[in-house]
Amino acid sequence: TAGQGQTAEAKQAERAGQVIRSVQDFVRRRRIERQPTMISDVVRGVEPLIQLQARKWGARVALRFTEPAMVLGDRTMLEQVVLNLTRNAAE
Repeated sequence: TAGQGQTAEAKQAERAGQVIRSVQDFVRRRRIERQPTMISDVVRGVEPLIQLQARKWGARVALRFTEPAMVLGDRTMLEQVVLNLTRNAAE
């Protein structure tokens, strides 16, 4: 089959893409729920996907949070924004 020749990393990157598309579909259909959210928690929540995207593009990601930052927003939507921004940066 087509997937047999893929490396484990390529399979992980493909799976990450599927997860991201699934999250995007979910986000489009759900009700927005705004609440106080720490940006560092949002980024850490999607860090595994960010790292997979970065490896796919040959990029490296280092996270450093110098000061706590809280926003009022929908956590799922914020996660999607972070994923989109990091994917665009890696591409």
